[in-house]
Parts: sequence; C-alpha cells; structure tokens
Amino acid sequence: MTPILSAEQVTKNYVIGERRIAVLDGVTFDIHPGEFVVIMGSSGSGKSTLLSVLSGLDQPSQGRIRIDGVDVTDWSEDRLAPIRNSTFGFVFQSFHLVPSLNALENVAFPAELRGDRDGRQRARTLLERVGLGARMTNFPHQLSGGEKQRVAIARALVTTRRSSLPTNRPAISTRRTARGSSTCSSNCTASATPRWCWSPMHQKSQSTPDALSHWPTAKW
Repeated sequence: MTPILSAEQVTKNYVIGERRIAVLDGVTFDIHPGEFVVIMGSSGSGKSTLLSVLSGLDQPSQGRIRIDGVDVTDWSEDRLAPIRNSTFGFVFQSFHLVPSLNALENVAFPAELRGDRDGRQRARTLLERVGLGARMTNFPHQLSGGEKQRVAIARALVTTRRSSLPTNRPAISTRRTARGSSTCSSNCTASATPRWCWSPMHQKSQSTPDALSHWPTAKW
C-alpha cells in the first residue's frame, strides 16, 4: 500500500549569525491510510517545524517529502497551495481565524476557495457538531478561546481531508484506526507531552473524528 505521506532523510537547518541549528536531522518515516500518529517532544524540539515541512508550508534543507507517493519537495507554492487545501486540515496554535469573517464564514472559507457549492452547508453541520450552532454569526473577537479552537477544527475538516494537523493539544481519534503508531523527530523525548497530532484518514472512510476530548458531548 502506498503511504499517504513519506519523509525521507529530512533535515531542516536554521542559520542565526554564525550558528547553524539543526532542528530536524535525518527524519524518515511513512504514514499509511488509517494510521494515527502522534509526534511528541519538549518545546523547541522541532515538532512544528516538522509539521510545516511535511505539509508544504516550508521546505526541508535536505531530504524528500512525498504525498501519495508523489515527490512534492521541489514544487512551487502555486502547485502546493491546492494540495494543502484539499489534502491537509490545519489547526494552528493561534487559530488564525479571519477577524472580518464570522464563525460560519471562517469555516466555509477553504471550501469556497475551491468553488465548492456545498461548503457552506458542511460548515453549518460541523459547527453544530462542535456545539457552536448558536454562535455561527459571531466574529472571532466575540468568541472565547475554546470556541475559537472549535471553529478552527471545523475549518480544518470542512473540505474532504485526508489528514488533520492540529498544532496544539486536542486529542483526536479516527472512527476506524487501522493501527496506531508514534514517531518522534530527532530531538524529541518519548515522555514529553504531545504538542500536535497527525491523523491521516483513509480516502474512503469518514474524515471527521469520533469525538474531540475537549468537548465530550460532541458526537461525530
């Protein structure tokens, strides 16, 4: 079976003055459909950097990234942007909601960028499922931190996603996890608190989680 995502000897270096900092050093792994992968490590160990490199938000200094067996390492931003929109769902630590859009508009935005006629309705359904059915017309400054987080998660799931990429701590479980595994970047420690989860979904399975641990009443 072709991995949904592959990293091969991925290295990411930053140069600050005369210092060269190796944040990622030879990271190699495959993620297959149905797997649930957690990357754990202390602050500054390279988790968010690895997330950015894997999803095409940043490029590795060395190594290769493959999505569904296709090497996208050297792709231009114009080629990567639609891949990110259709393949990955991002939940950023700061949420990055658009201040001038209400909750419904924020969630529907990625789908509407694709010209998806059903995007607005799916956005409504997702907001209802995370308990924000009565808050759809509220703007980000009118929402609590937890409500913003739920809007961000709904936005990450509004298009047909194969992977969800939370960059903070909500635990996500897929409906059908074929097998569980965990992996760490070169500087991670296995006992550290997970900072983000990678949740690949099988192409034919539902791309929404059973429940979000912060909202035990939200049923999917």
